Amino acid sequence: MKKFKLFWRKGQPKSKNEEKEKKTKNNRKVSFSRQKASRAASLIFFSVIALSLLFNVIFFSKYQTIRNSVKAQQSSIEERIGDVGKADMITSDAVISYTNDFLESYFTIPNDEEEREERMEELSTFYVKGFDTSGLQPEGFKGSRSIEDLAYLKTDRINGEKTKVHYQVTYEVREEVEDEDPRTVLNQVEVIVPVVTDGGGYAVYENVRIVQSDLKASIPLEEQELEGEDVTSTDQDSIQSFLENFFTSYGVSDDKLPFMASVEKGLSNQVFESATVQQLVSREEGYEVIADVEYKDQETSLTSSYTYELELSETQNETNNYYVETIQ
Repeated sequence: MKKFKLFWRKGQPKSKNEEKEKKTKNNRKVSFSRQKASRAASLIFFSVIALSLLFNVIFFSKYQTIRNSVKAQQSSIEERIGDVGKADMITSDAVISYTNDFLESYFTIPNDEEEREERMEELSTFYVKGFDTSGLQPEGFKGSRSIEDLAYLKTDRINGEKTKVHYQVTYEVREEVEDEDPRTVLNQVEVIVPVVTDGGGYAVYENVRIVQSDLKASIPLEEQELEGEDVTSTDQDSIQSFLENFFTSYGVSDDKLPFMASVEKGLSNQVFESATVQQLVSREEGYEVIADVEYKDQETSLTSSYTYELELSETQNETNNYYVETIQ
């Protein structure tokens, strides 16, 4: 009988309390699921924002690095271009023209005081800014100084901005002496002008230096033999005779010269004295000769020696057996 009652209860419909408890449990599950989804969405949202900010920071950092690198490279390129421009300026012939004008102003000292002041104003424009030119004014000197000759010697480059230009200067000093005639002295010195450039112009950055250089040198030099075949004694005598006739005409540019050589014009007022053959060789196209020639000036009777190198060709001319193709 008890077993029947238990079976019967299981088959009975659920009560209102049971349904209410079930709904409450379902609502709790739905509420929990919504909170969980909201939290997950919030986490994803803030994670995306954080990653975005992180990527922006990384991108900005890399951008700044690249920008700084490009800027540094650009500055380096511009600096190199500027250095090239300065290097071109410091090796240009313009620096010779500039130092030439400077030395003209530097060595020229007028006798008149007003002109001396003008000289000082002009000199100051050649020097770097702030250079003290007061020591360039010749205090107590009565007289004048002028340039007689100005010869460029060489340029010693120091770096891309600085160089030293060498000149040989010949100048005359005329000094007034009380109760005496003016005293004149002629001097020749080697001077060095230190020059700096900014890529657009020049300036003298130190005082001029006077030096003494010996440009003479003892240089051993082996005589270079002409390439070719030896010439017989008969041909040597024939060529010697032709050279004497040729150099006679060449010294005065007479009417015979065009028939003897391929030259437009020879010398003038040079009387032939002698010709000594130093080297003579034979080639397929003719002969090559090196000869020392002495001429005497017709107006002064001064004798001078010259060396010529000639290329000769044989001719069928009865008057001249040879013809000068070139003469140097």
